[in-house]
Amino acid sequence: MKRIIIALLGLGLNFATAGTMPVSRGTDTSRAQKNVAAEKLSRALPLLHEGDIIFISRKHPLYRRFAETSRSWESHVGILLRNSRGAWTVAQSTIPVSNVVPLDRFVGASDNGRFLVRSLRGGLSADAVGRLRAATARRMGVVYDTGFNYDSPRQYCSKFIFDCFREATGQQVGRLETFGDMFVENPGAPVAFWRAWFLGRIPWERRCVTTTSQLHSPNMVTVFDSETARGEEAGPYSRAIATSVKPIPSARR
Repeated sequence: MKRIIIALLGLGLNFATAGTMPVSRGTDTSRAQKNVAAEKLSRALPLLHEGDIIFISRKHPLYRRFAETSRSWESHVGILLRNSRGAWTVAQSTIPVSNVVPLDRFVGASDNGRFLVRSLRGGLSADAVGRLRAATARRMGVVYDTGFNYDSPRQYCSKFIFDCFREATGQQVGRLETFGDMFVENPGAPVAFWRAWFLGRIPWERRCVTTTSQLHSPNMVTVFDSETARGEEAGPYSRAIATSVKPIPSARR
């Protein structure tokens, strides 16, 4: 409970980075960044499919620290789905509870409008998309876990992705590891920050799943990277629809 209170106080007005509250965009810098994000997003839209996952870099220090711990740029991830009007939205686990937000707001919350979209190799069948949609719906309104404990009834963004895809497709997106594993892999991780965050004692054996393990998950391919304006190949984007939950050898030709 103490950790949740700390998180809520610390993140307060920054809930808008998850699209849950409006934020003032009055400065020229904010407007410029928003325009950059919109321009990048416009190039990605023709390539998107339901069930793709999208990574961004959240602006709050907590998420920066998590990215620093896993030695990567991204710190948040969500699932792309269309709403009843056909508009793109993102289902996500965020503070205070999981929700669905418009895609442009999700991307606009990222540093410099940076985002990256990935898809399961082979894509998803219509049935698989339906199961994924149902899996996300069942997890709406769940309280965010600021302790990043995979075995907790609460959830966080990468756990949300991991559980939804495993339930809907039988595939794991990312991998389970312990806090100890992460610090062994990155000796330069901010130990002092996490010791303070966990009130003096880091739970080294606690299982978690990170956005970085999902960013590099071998059963996924990159659809669009806003930094390069391309996917994993220079040629036109293509994917065959998977009819099985087993990984497909190649999603692009």
